Amino acid sequence: MANLSVFRANDKTFTLTLTNSSGTAIDITGDTIKFVVKATDDNAGAEVIAKEITSHTDPTAGKTEIVLTDTDTTVASADYFYEIRRISSASIDTTLAKGKFIVIENLTT
Repeated sequence: MANLSVFRANDKTFTLTLTNSSGTAIDITGDTIKFVVKATDDNAGAEVIAKEITSHTDPTAGKTEIVLTDTDTTVASADYFYEIRRISSASIDTTLAKGKFIVIENLTT
């Protein structure tokens, strides 16, 4: 997945559709999607943003949303790192994506 960016103190929704290698939707009924943002690209340090999604927009079609509120994105403007993981209903933990998470300062308040 590419870099993700948000404007500081703004709402932002990222829509995900999970598919297998042949492009067929993965049923995520009963699964948890974890979204974590940290200052470093390792296990060290505190989470800057953390979300656990258990209610999906269309789980049988593999669709879910990561909804960030203005409170979630009220962090220092900087380049962070994110990771998205899926914990299946069978407790199988899979990393779906990692990359840069960029918080952009607004020009006005």
